Amino acid sequence: MTDIDYIMELFDWNNSEEDWKKGLVLAKDVKCVSAFIQPGYPYGKRVWDKCAEVFCEKTDDKIEPYLLDLFEWLEDYNWPGALKIRDRLISFSGERLKNPFCIFLNEIKQLSDGDKKRNWCFNLSGLLENEDLKSGLDKEYVEFLQKELESVKNY
Repeated sequence: MTDIDYIMELFDWNNSEEDWKKGLVLAKDVKCVSAFIQPGYPYGKRVWDKCAEVFCEKTDDKIEPYLLDLFEWLEDYNWPGALKIRDRLISFSGERLKNPFCIFLNEIKQLSDGDKKRNWCFNLSGLLENEDLKSGLDKEYVEFLQKELESVKNY
């Protein structure tokens, strides 16, 4: 059994590439990958980049149960691992991504903070590079994102 604390120690951004690689090898044996979704104290952001890599190496089947949590990672593209998660989701099955994406976008629509809503829409719109997702979305979702993106340009 692999010790998550040990893997997180290896993932620390202050460690060597050799340690990171060792951690990634050990992480392949971890069954409950939810431990790698933006872990908080005592690890924090210093392990997020390598935690994102854990998900990038997983199949669609393995990460599908965690999609809503992975969308949370896209709140800020400056966060370690956020762009890796975005890129992995762009390559995810568009058909299987559609429902969780719509659920998450419906939550974003309800935000009262306009700046936060615009930021989310800007970041989530990056997932529309996934052509299967984009073509499978109802027109209302694409129009909502486009409207919010226009407001960012005019902001």
